[in-house]
Amino acid sequence: MKKEMKDVTFDEFSEWANKRACDGQWSMLTAMVSAEAISEVMKVKSIFHRKKKREEAWEKIKAENFMLDAEIDI
Repeated sequence: MKKEMKDVTFDEFSEWANKRACDGQWSMLTAMVSAEAISEVMKVKSIFHRKKKREEAWEKIKAENFMLDAEIDI
């Protein structure tokens, strides 16, 4: 199922990146940007509402680093 980046949640992106890392269907640049984005989101260590805080961080990082109209295959 294809989904636009603007609609992708952090969990979906993380799962997609893990699958691409396993099958090698991405470029070195995409791998580096994806790994850095995931790393930045995982640095959020809120005691309460961790998932919500990580999604907020993901939305910010996604807007800065990715083309929001691009599609990925979830």
